Amino acid sequence: MFIFLLNWLRSFYVLKVESLSVTGAAILGHTLTVSGDVEVVGSSAFRSLSVTEAAVFGSGVSALKDVIIGGAVTVAGFSNLDSDLSVGGDVSFGGALDVAGITLLKSGLVVDSDAGVGGALAVSGNTELLGALSVTSSAAMGATLSVEGSTLLSSDVAIVGETVLSSTLFVGGDATLSSHLFVRGNAA
Repeated sequence: MFIFLLNWLRSFYVLKVESLSVTGAAILGHTLTVSGDVEVVGSSAFRSLSVTEAAVFGSGVSALKDVIIGGAVTVAGFSNLDSDLSVGGDVSFGGALDVAGITLLKSGLVVDSDAGVGGALAVSGNTELLGALSVTSSAAMGATLSVEGSTLLSSDVAIVGETVLSSTLFVGGDATLSSHLFVRGNAA
């Protein structure tokens, strides 16, 4: 009688029960809907599993195909992803982000606090600094340096090559020339 009833229930493709306890293997070929408790001690295989309230798994959970989660995901322990991670929206981190490989940003980068670079910084495009620039070591320019405002040099200046001044040169102290002085025009 039980087998007849089970075959009759299978013909509906959906099995609905209030509470289910399985102590051996269970294989269902169609949907199982349980509105009460489910306890499985042995292995089980389901084509479809729908859980409307909290689910607690005492062991690992494996998915052989895609997993779609419609709500938030909270992970309390360590997470290890062995492949790419693609995020379609914003990402927020409450702690540090440690990246071992190259980081490629395909859009702008906004940093709201101090930034430290432990190695060389290479910028291929124009760079605009809206605040003061402080350089505590040597600076080498591979091309022309153009300064629109006043320039204050607090130490010696060594210029190798021709120097052209388009306006007045004011010297507040002695001037020493190691070679000839050529003046075009009046020397007063």
